[in-house]
Order: sequence, then structure tokens, then C-alpha cells
Amino acid sequence: MIGVTSKQNQAIQEEEEDGSDLIKQATEAADDLYRIRDTYFPSDANDKINKLQSQSQIALNILDSLPPDIEP
Repeated sequence: MIGVTSKQNQAIQEEEEDGSDLIKQATEAADDLYRIRDTYFPSDANDKINKLQSQSQIALNILDSLPPDIEP
């Protein structure tokens, strides 16, 4: 990169690492939702609904924290 100092380069690299970490977290949250859907069978169906709603809110919060310019 022309005209980029080492501090600027380091800041850019840290932002990219943070973004990839957030993508990993979002992927894991989605995997958790599928895992709950496919393997969690409580005696009360409302328990599953509550657990899925809670986990989906966590996944949405992670997705909302992604910067708009991040590349998957």
C-alpha cells in the first residue's frame, strides 16, 4: 500500500481480524440454532421454542455487530 504507515497497516490488519472473528462467531451461532432444532427434544415443546428464540436473538446481535463493509 502506497503511503500507508506501519501503524495504519497494523490497524487495518486488526480490523480485518476482528471482522473474521465476528464472522466465525456468527457462523457458530447459526450452527447452534440448527443443532438445537435438530437435537433438542424437551418434554415441553415451549422449552425448545424459548431456547430457539433466545439463541436466535444472540445470533442476530452478533450479525448486527458486523460492520457493513465486511467481506465474508
